[in-house]
Amino acid sequence: MRLKRRQTYLVGLPAVLLVLILFLAGCSSEDKQPITPPPDLSEVQWASKLPNLVFESSNYYLVQARAIFTVEPDSIVVYIVDATGGNVAAFHLYDDASAYPLSDALQFCDTHSGDLVANNGIYTRLVNAKFADNQGNYLLKLMMWVGNSEYQDDNDTLVVGTSQAPQVSGLICPDTLKSGFAPLQITVQAFDPDPPASDSVVAVVMKQYELSSGLQYGDSLTLQPSGSTNYGVTLTPAFALGRLSGFYTFVFRAWDSFSMLSDSLGRIVYVENFAPHLSNPTFPDSIGLPEPENIIEVLISIKAFDDQTNLDIDKVYMFSRKPNGEMANGGNPIPMADNGLPFDPALWSEGYLGDQTAGDSLFSTTAILYDTSMVGTYTFTFRSSDLAGNLSDTLITSMVVTP
Repeated sequence: MRLKRRQTYLVGLPAVLLVLILFLAGCSSEDKQPITPPPDLSEVQWASKLPNLVFESSNYYLVQARAIFTVEPDSIVVYIVDATGGNVAAFHLYDDASAYPLSDALQFCDTHSGDLVANNGIYTRLVNAKFADNQGNYLLKLMMWVGNSEYQDDNDTLVVGTSQAPQVSGLICPDTLKSGFAPLQITVQAFDPDPPASDSVVAVVMKQYELSSGLQYGDSLTLQPSGSTNYGVTLTPAFALGRLSGFYTFVFRAWDSFSMLSDSLGRIVYVENFAPHLSNPTFPDSIGLPEPENIIEVLISIKAFDDQTNLDIDKVYMFSRKPNGEMANGGNPIPMADNGLPFDPALWSEGYLGDQTAGDSLFSTTAILYDTSMVGTYTFTFRSSDLAGNLSDTLITSMVVTP
């Protein structure tokens, strides 16, 4: 019997595929390029550190860490170490919006974390000085664990000791701030009775309260140090932006590195904010109708000024009464702007009113005069208001349109 040789054929395979198969068949695992893992960008940083703490005080303070990660951390922990290097205590930080009571039952931590917003990467805990058996210096070590990896920030130094509250005195502050007052400085003296090596004034602030309601007005102002015990803040007319004229209580307090607050030192001050001033309306006294099927663009401008700077100006507008007594624009105010935008009727409602130069205190609008417009006297009434709602005096003038 004659034996036939068995042959295997690759039928119908494209030449390129055949070459690829043959090439792969000759490749070893050593030829494969290693897969480079993405860089690890995880980190943890202090977001809010503890102030120095008064020994045995039960007042709670926030300690916060900001965590950046691609995989949720297993835990974020702060370790407290004493001056000898011995571990004193440890506590976890949480990003839970204080939604749950905590089960670790630490006597120096509040029962809730104090966190404000859940899952925003800010981990929080409320802590007091009850962890310390002795006064002295302590190190706080911030650690984050993600799987088998650990991350940390620089250690923070904390002092637990005694502190007396700072004292404030020597206030120099006017009783009245007139509308458009010249820049002036308010000063106060702040002194910490503790030895400079152990404690000092860290901030002096001024808060404002409406005398009528007792409610705080605006943000606190931080006074800047000038010398060893002097602190001051410069006020400009913009201080009264959007503020109603009236009596305000200015309250000054200082705090030290232990967050001890001084007694308050106050002054009742009358703050003025007058309405804007309008002047110098600019437009033709008289103008003739355009040729048939043509138009004339008439630029109308007026000067506006506010004592508290023009940032206090909310609106400048005008009314136009036609020769027959009818009001233009349906009797609604016609807006004027100081924005430098050209005139475009299609974008009129977006402020394209034809103002020529932004920020020059000239507020403008553009009227269109048609060949069919009424002839006679047009009466213009200008008005302005500020952010406090004060209304300017009206300014009335006119323009004559001739055939």
